[in-house]
Amino acid sequence: MDLNNHLSEVDTTLSDLNEQSISFDTRLKSVESQVSKDNYLSDKLEVMETTLAAMEQQARDCNIEISNLPERRGENLVTVIINIGVLINQQIQPSDIILAHRVPHVGENDKRPKMP
Repeated sequence: MDLNNHLSEVDTTLSDLNEQSISFDTRLKSVESQVSKDNYLSDKLEVMETTLAAMEQQARDCNIEISNLPERRGENLVTVIINIGVLINQQIQPSDIILAHRVPHVGENDKRPKMP
């Protein structure tokens, strides 16, 4: 093999290696960009989860739970709560109550009132 052929092969090999290097650099930049985006999204998700937890806690701040109160068909829970207030000498107005509901039965198909 003569020197010119050998130099030509070396030149071709160097050119191929240069193209591969450029390709690797491009792919590396793409991966780095994706990692940066993933880190941003991960941080944003953490902030949103914290905010949601705080909002859920704030929503529960005004809750009360009353246990072992027999359920009656057609009951008006606002009236029940007002009557409990009367029993404990605490005046409760309907406007004081934002929402009143029973916790659902364990068995979803059970339509009977819960008994203590």
